[in-house]
Amino acid sequence: MATMMTVMMMADNVCRDLQAKAREAREQRRAQLGQAHNFIISLVADHLDLDQNSVEEFVIDNVKVTLSVSSLYCSFQLITFSNDNKLKKS
Repeated sequence: MATMMTVMMMADNVCRDLQAKAREAREQRRAQLGQAHNFIISLVADHLDLDQNSVEEFVIDNVKVTLSVSSLYCSFQLITFSNDNKLKKS
C-alpha cells in the first residue's frame, strides 16, 4: 500500500512539473509576440469574426504554431483564400 502511495505521489509531482513547464513555455511564447504579430492576429480575428484575445490565445496555446511573422501572415493568406473560395462556391 505504501508503494502505491509513493507511485501516486511521484506521478503527481511529475504532472505538476509538466504543467509548470507548459505554463513557462506559454509565457515565453507570449513574450515573443510583437507589434507585427498583433497586427496579423487582429487581421485574422477581424476576418474570422472572432475577438483578438481568442486568436492570440490560440496562437500561444498551440505549440505547433510558429511565431514568425511570415508564417503567421501566410496562414492569414490561406485562411482568406479558403474563405473566399467557400463564398464563391455558395
